[in-house]
Amino acid sequence: MQIDHAVVGASDQSGLVERFEAAGFAPAFGGVHDHGTTQMSVLGFPDGSYLELIGPTPDTPPSAAVFWPALLAADAGPAAWALLVDDVAERAVRHVRRGTPIDGPHHRGRERPDGTSIEWDMAFLGDDADGTAYPFLVADRTPRRFRVTPTDGLGDGPLAGVSDVVVAVEDAGAWSDRFAAGFHTPRPVPFDHEGVDGSCFDVPGTPLVLAESASHATNPRPTAFLLGTSDLDAAGESFDLVPAGDWHGRRFAWVAGFEGSIGVVEPSAGGAVSAGPLAD
Repeated sequence: MQIDHAVVGASDQSGLVERFEAAGFAPAFGGVHDHGTTQMSVLGFPDGSYLELIGPTPDTPPSAAVFWPALLAADAGPAAWALLVDDVAERAVRHVRRGTPIDGPHHRGRERPDGTSIEWDMAFLGDDADGTAYPFLVADRTPRRFRVTPTDGLGDGPLAGVSDVVVAVEDAGAWSDRFAAGFHTPRPVPFDHEGVDGSCFDVPGTPLVLAESASHATNPRPTAFLLGTSDLDAAGESFDLVPAGDWHGRRFAWVAGFEGSIGVVEPSAGGAVSAGPLAD
């Protein structure tokens, strides 16, 4: 499996877009979801992954949004993450057999501003107690290029795509076991970074980083998304970045205005710019 996209949420979607614009990005408006309660913009990257900037439509209170209402109302920023699969129903069956609760599959869609209709299937892993720590699954019904293409300024730029997903949990050991059962991931490697709440555990060969934090005992979820680059200096010339030292042996910076939640990171020595996939 591979990262499809990472979701950044806020109570004011237009304001969220403006914050990314202030850092040098040019999000493209993607339209209103078919349920009519949320709208989104896209930052599409060369590797096919993207950031979804989501919030309630102007006439919808955040608490009434179909997607992640509590996180939107709280201006949580990183809210959820998705894996691209070929067949949501088939993958969902696999996870049920491995003991993971499933909500779905669901048929969803949105209409782009140019009138193009986009449809996909999705399923959510875990139950309410799991928050959004698990990724959700996405498979396209319409061509994927309808849903995402590289955004202006990103297609030939220094950023490759969503590289790391930092998921905050109360007990990293327990969640490591759960990801191993569901995705056959290896044991994590501990490291520290002062910009992240709690101790960090890198899951080798995958985009997943677990951040152990008691404050997420009842709300495990992503707290940071890192974008991969082969040249942090070049990325700093294109976007407003705040140097943040070392990320498990990799040069690293936060996106200005999103310190602690959206970062840019170089690959490890000999590593790929984008992290490897989670196993099926």
